[in-house]
Amino acid sequence: MKTGVSRKLLADLVRRLIFIQSVETRASRKLLADLVRSLMLQSVDNNYVKVMFICGEWGSRKGGLSTFNRQLAANLAKTSNERIKVHCYVSESAEEDRQDASRQGVNLITAKRTPGSSDPLEWLKFTPAELPYPDIVVGHGRKYGSAAYHISDRTKCSWLHFVHVFCEDLGKFKVHGGATSDAIAENEEKSRQELELCEAADRVVAVGVNLQQKYERCIPNIKVVTPGIFEMLATIHLQARQTGRWFRVFVVGRGTFEDFILKGYDIAGKAIASLGRKFELVFVGAHQQEHRKMENWFLEATKIARRQLTIRSFRDYQEMKKMFREADLIVMPSRTEGFGLVAWKQYQLVSLFSSPESVE
Repeated sequence: MKTGVSRKLLADLVRRLIFIQSVETRASRKLLADLVRSLMLQSVDNNYVKVMFICGEWGSRKGGLSTFNRQLAANLAKTSNERIKVHCYVSESAEEDRQDASRQGVNLITAKRTPGSSDPLEWLKFTPAELPYPDIVVGHGRKYGSAAYHISDRTKCSWLHFVHVFCEDLGKFKVHGGATSDAIAENEEKSRQELELCEAADRVVAVGVNLQQKYERCIPNIKVVTPGIFEMLATIHLQARQTGRWFRVFVVGRGTFEDFILKGYDIAGKAIASLGRKFELVFVGAHQQEHRKMENWFLEATKIARRQLTIRSFRDYQEMKKMFREADLIVMPSRTEGFGLVAWKQYQLVSLFSSPESVE
């Protein structure tokens, strides 16, 4: 048994986090607060419990994983009192990130660059001076699970691990691998690494029932969480659409070329191309200085007309709120997904069409 927090306390925290994500509404917060108070009574050393989430950033500039982490940390902080302290350990942050986290009751800690390393993921493997001994560390997938393992191993704290994808499924649809030319072989290795992390963690939680079912034969006690409604997106009020004008279809996702077939961007492009000149596709997710390259891919792979296509960079969540007012429809045609957080966020705002594999 690890010191600082008992396994029973960790199990209770998992249940609270699952409940928080499922019913993220104002009406439920008093009940959540009562649940957390009962959790606090089980603390081993009668001091407050220090929970540390690990992620690359506080905002959403790099995709859905950081969004999920931020909402999870912020909603735990909403239910906490002086007996729970919520921290988020990130590899980079701006002053506006730290202020936003503070407003939501989360202490944002930025990792220091380690000598001889330019890899931000390596920086996260060292406990910060601001929180040398957390009680619970929360990691996500292979990307941040390794950092959570190192911190847990050094401090003997408990480790809660979230899985977001099933790598072997991704390998089936990626055109090329990263380090190798064989995406299937590469994702088999990634899957093996993910399972190693799951087996080493004290508790494992899958994001979505689909992932839980894929992992449960290897990880029998895996729990499941389905994200609730994101309040900051639910505040958007959409105006009624007028007929007889261009119909704008949005696709939101990472602009990584090896993932284009996996994410089904070709499906979206070909569909819009077949509908005629009054339909427009807006792709949000281009990397810096790759807009023209991405446009050329769509033009060649899908035969969509240039006047039907708009390419935009990925934006932070405040800008995305404004941008979504332009959409008539948001599509997520992925050939496979872990949970499909992008689709889940869009579902709350406008009409959404997703493939059966996009949200489960």
